[in-house]
Amino acid sequence: MATHFEMNAEPWTLRNYDEADLPGLYARDAPRYLDARWQSVLPLPHGQKSYPPRGFTGGDGRWPTPADFDEWRRSHKWGNLALRPPRSVVGLDRDAYGDRQGDATWMKLVAAAGNLESTWISTSRPGTTSGISWYQIPEALVITRGDLADHGDGVEIIRFGHRYGVVPGSIHPEGRPYVWVGPDGRARDDVPSPGDLPFLPSAWCNLLESRPERPRQVRPRKVRGERGEVLLFAPGSSMPSGQWPKEIRQVVEVATANLVEGRRHTTAVSAVASLSNHQCLGVPFATEALEYLRVKFVEAMAYDLGTQAALHDFEEIVHWADFETDRRPPEARPWAQRSTSRFTPVRARRRGHR
Repeated sequence: MATHFEMNAEPWTLRNYDEADLPGLYARDAPRYLDARWQSVLPLPHGQKSYPPRGFTGGDGRWPTPADFDEWRRSHKWGNLALRPPRSVVGLDRDAYGDRQGDATWMKLVAAAGNLESTWISTSRPGTTSGISWYQIPEALVITRGDLADHGDGVEIIRFGHRYGVVPGSIHPEGRPYVWVGPDGRARDDVPSPGDLPFLPSAWCNLLESRPERPRQVRPRKVRGERGEVLLFAPGSSMPSGQWPKEIRQVVEVATANLVEGRRHTTAVSAVASLSNHQCLGVPFATEALEYLRVKFVEAMAYDLGTQAALHDFEEIVHWADFETDRRPPEARPWAQRSTSRFTPVRARRRGHR
């Protein structure tokens, strides 16, 4: 018998089940993706969309080895699955629920580039138009953008170097299982291979490869300062002079100097992790520095990804830093024994203390 999670009217709870009855786990389903010739299917926490192991995403992330997969099948047995696409595959992620405008944006894209061939879709909302439509693209195609916001909201791009797709074998945070929907519109139990996907038409490739006619506007960000004052960090603004401690200033100076093409995510991850540690230790102005770095990151990424996608990326980096910090043993987290009053308001809100 194996301990596992069962879908009930209640939230997911631990139950005892035979291995043959498991509804979909990393340990069981990751090999199915490898057999279908996907190079990188990464583990996520059970029922969550983040975070995959560090060093395996982004344009400079390495590809997993058989030893990595064996380790993850043991350490993330019950985990969700994150599909990192190769250079020859792209996913068009349409959100058409609630106030999301994915359907309207999709129609604008079809009017601009033509209809798309039916393809495999991964979704937790079968029977709707929401989901990730997967296509083959030429490996030489250079896509730098992360969304199609110049056509509307609700359609984002999942490509090599930018994002990953949570795929079937996973459970949505709201409790729904992800499923594959085949080109015939029916739910499928099998996993498609990259070669099973139709090719994206050239007009769509040109649309994805293009850049917006002008850079997106990055809005100034108001932040409550260390002394209670309101600070305004805007694109092009410089660091407050003579205020920040040396260790904070050094982190930000190095980060802003390295926020250049090809090093932006790596730079941000390193800087945010450092500032997050300083926040926890109560170092003054760490929160201000993090907000300033947020504006600089979005400013650097907005042209390629769009403002919303860049903000989303930065929030993911911040949440990852918090997650990694909390995973440390108590002796490596001296702030854990301190009063919650040591936390700054921004970090407290991220941790759920309101």
